[in-house]
Amino acid sequence: QVTDRQIDIDELRLELSDTNQAAGQLVSAIPGVIVDEDTKRRIFDETLTLFMAKQRTLNELYKIYGRYLSELTSLDSAEQQLFDVSREFVAFINEQLLWIRSTPPLSSHDAIDFTSAVTWLISPLNWLKVAADFLATLQRNPVVVTLGLLFVTGLLLLRRSAKLRLENLAKLTVKIRTDSYVHTFKALFYTLLLIAGWPALLALLGWQLGKLPTAKSYTLAVSDGLMAAAVILFITDFFRQICRRNGLAERHFRWPMKVREHLRREFHWLVVAAPILTYIIMATSEADQAVYVPTLGRPAFVLLMLSLTVLAYRVLRNSSVLTQHLREKRPTHWLTQLRVFWVPATILLPLILILVSLLGYHHSALHLAMRTLMTLMFFLALSLLKDLLLRWLYIEQR
Repeated sequence: QVTDRQIDIDELRLELSDTNQAAGQLVSAIPGVIVDEDTKRRIFDETLTLFMAKQRTLNELYKIYGRYLSELTSLDSAEQQLFDVSREFVAFINEQLLWIRSTPPLSSHDAIDFTSAVTWLISPLNWLKVAADFLATLQRNPVVVTLGLLFVTGLLLLRRSAKLRLENLAKLTVKIRTDSYVHTFKALFYTLLLIAGWPALLALLGWQLGKLPTAKSYTLAVSDGLMAAAVILFITDFFRQICRRNGLAERHFRWPMKVREHLRREFHWLVVAAPILTYIIMATSEADQAVYVPTLGRPAFVLLMLSLTVLAYRVLRNSSVLTQHLREKRPTHWLTQLRVFWVPATILLPLILILVSLLGYHHSALHLAMRTLMTLMFFLALSLLKDLLLRWLYIEQR
C-alpha cells in the first residue's frame, strides 16, 4: 500500500513538473467574456503560487513515504530475525529440557478432550487463516512462491517420463554390450525425480508459511507439520520406488525378486500412514499448540511407533523372505550371525519410545525417535553406497 501511494504521488509530481504550463492551461480555459485580462493575470499568479506550494508539498510527501517505506523494510527484517531467533531459542530450550516431563502421563482426560483436539485440527476457520497467510506470503514473496510452484509442477509432470526412462534404462542393463555404470546413475536420478514432486510441494508450502512474520499460531503448526511430513514422505517413497519393477533394486543392484516385492509391499502402506501421522505429531508439537500433545500428538506418535514395530516384525521375523534369503545366501554374514541381538532391539525400540511418551516424556521420546531415524538413514545411505560400488566393480570386472 505504501508503494502504491508513493507511485500515485510520483504521478502527481510529474503532472506538476512545469507549474507555469499547468497554471496557464487552467487560466486559458476561462472564457474571455467572463473576466478581463488583468483579472486573468491575477488568477494566473495566484494559481501559480498554489501549484508551486502543491509541488513542494508533493515533493516532501514523496520523501516522507520513501523514508516510511525504508523504515517498514527495516522493521520487517528485524521482525523476521526476531522470529528466527525465537524459534532457535525454543529448539535450544527443548533440547536442554530433554529429561523433564513435557506432558502429563496418560489419563482418562485425554480421551475426553480428543474430540476438541480433532476439531482444532480440521477446523475450517483455522484453515481459512492458513489460506489468508498463504496469500500474504504470495504478496510478500511473489517471485519465490511462483517459481517454486512452477518447479513443483514441472516435477509432477515429469513423473510419467521418469517411469518410462527407468524402463528404457532397465532394458539396456540386460545385455553386456549396452550395460554401463552411467545407466545406474541415471536410474538413481530418475528415481529421485519420480518421488520429488509431492515432498517438494509440502516442503515449499511449509517453508513459505513458516517464514511469514505475521503468521497465525495454527499456520506455524501447519508449517512444522508439512516440513516434517515432506521429509518422511521422501524417505519412505524413496525406498518403495527403489523396489519398483525395472527399478534400481531389480535391474541395477540385482536384489532377489521375492525380497524386492516383499519390501515394496511393506513400504506401500507406510508411505501413506507415516507422513500423515508425522504431520499430526509435529503440528501439535509447535509451542503454541502444546496443549494438544496429550490428546492428539501422543496418540499419533503411538500409532506411528506401532506401525514401525509391525513393519520391523514383518520384515525381520524368522519366516520372512528377507531372513530366509540371508540364511540361505549369506549364512556367515554378521547380520545373520548377530540377528539374535539386533532384531529384537529393532522391534522393541519403538515400543520403548511409546512407553516413554505415555509416562509423560513425550518430547524426549520424540527427540530420541528423530535421532534414531537419522542414524537409520545414515546406515541405509551407506548400504546404498555399497550397492553402487558393487555395481561399479561388477561392470568393470565384466
